[in-house]
Amino acid sequence: MERTVYQDQIRAAYAHFSPGYRRIADFLLNRYQDAVFMTAAEIGRSAQVDTALVVRFAQRLGYPGFPELIAEVQDH
Repeated sequence: MERTVYQDQIRAAYAHFSPGYRRIADFLLNRYQDAVFMTAAEIGRSAQVDTALVVRFAQRLGYPGFPELIAEVQDH
C-alpha cells in the first residue's frame, strides 16, 4: 500500500496528540476507505469527538481546514 503525506504527518505527530486527536488519527489511518465519504461531523461522531476537533486536527497537520485534508484522503 502506498503511503501518503497525511499518513506520514499523522504518524510523525501521533505521540504528541491528545486522546481526541488520537481517535481521529486512528480512524483516518485504519478506516480511510470510509472516511473519504464522510463529513467532519460524521468523522467526529465515529471517533467520538466534537466536529470542531476534527477541523482543528486537519489544521494541526498543516491543512487550511478539513476539506483539504479529506481531499488528500480521497486521492489515496
